[in-house]
Amino acid sequence: MKKDNFSIKKYYINRLKKIYLPLLIVISITVILAKQMTFINWFNLKQESLSAIFGYNNFWQLNANLDYFARHVNSPFMHLWYIAILIQFDLVFPIIVIALKKLDKKINDNISTIIVFLLTLLSTLIFWRMSKTQNIMAVYYNTIARSFSILFGVLLAILHSKYNIKFSRVFKRSHTIIFSIY
Repeated sequence: MKKDNFSIKKYYINRLKKIYLPLLIVISITVILAKQMTFINWFNLKQESLSAIFGYNNFWQLNANLDYFARHVNSPFMHLWYIAILIQFDLVFPIIVIALKKLDKKINDNISTIIVFLLTLLSTLIFWRMSKTQNIMAVYYNTIARSFSILFGVLLAILHSKYNIKFSRVFKRSHTIIFSIY
């Protein structure tokens, strides 16, 4: 977060190229192939493909009462719930970055690290709490509950860029221990 050359426009263009265009290509090819197959009807795919295109597939699957772990689900877009969460996060991420940079300048250079750490911890606790009290599919598809993984990655990026922590060394040493435990 030391770099001051963050551009919202460049960020969205980059995400469009890396995530959204491949998503559109995959959905288009899938729909074209599905129309050729007799066991999948385009009308059945229309709502689900639109939910994937517009980034709310996780909520659509939750509303449709789909179980991600059920083997009988005949949906070619079943795995796009996470892309929807990623798109939702990408929509607000530039705002978060700008706000954290302003806080760093006004208050303290470490405030963004503390805030992201606390948000990561809070979202992890929300995920854990929801997994104990709610339907597991509601937890699995929930953007807030699943944000712990994205926030953890953001926290690692901040620690790497601001404090020059080399995680590759840490992970190389712990790799054997983690593998042994597993």
